[in-house]
Amino acid sequence: MAEQARAQAEVAKAAGDEAAATKAEKLAEAMAPAPPPEPEPERELLEDEYLEIARSLERGMWVEFADDDGQLSFAKLAWVSPLRGTYLFTNRQGQKALSITAEELAGLFRDDRARLVEAEPLIDRAVSSMVAKMEDRFIEAA
Repeated sequence: MAEQARAQAEVAKAAGDEAAATKAEKLAEAMAPAPPPEPEPERELLEDEYLEIARSLERGMWVEFADDDGQLSFAKLAWVSPLRGTYLFTNRQGQKALSITAEELAGLFRDDRARLVEAEPLIDRAVSSMVAKMEDRFIEAA
C-alpha cells in the first residue's frame, strides 16, 4: 500500500500536480511500517567506588544500616554466595538480618543508608577467627 502511494506521488509530480504529490507522499509516510524499535542497551552496572566497597567486603565485617525511619541496625557479613553474588548478613545474635546483592548494597552505600563499621568488637573478632580456624580444619579433614 505504501508503495502504491509513493508511485501515485511520482505520477502526480510528473504531471505537475504538487498538491496531489504532497498528499500522496504524506499518505505513503503514514502507511510505511514503523521502524523496529532500537534495542535498549543493557543497563550497565554503575561501576563506582561504592560497588568496589561492596565487592571488597569480607566475611566478618560489620555494616551499619539505616532503615526508612532513620533507625540504625548493625549486621555482620556472614556469607557471600559464589554463584549468585548474594551477601548474607546476620545480626548480633547470629540470626539472618539481610540478604542483598553487591549492586543493591552499593546503592545503600551510595544513598548513605549503609556504612562500614571499622572497629569490630574484640569478642566478635576472636569468635570469627576461631570459627574460621575450625572451618579450615574441617575442610582439611574431609
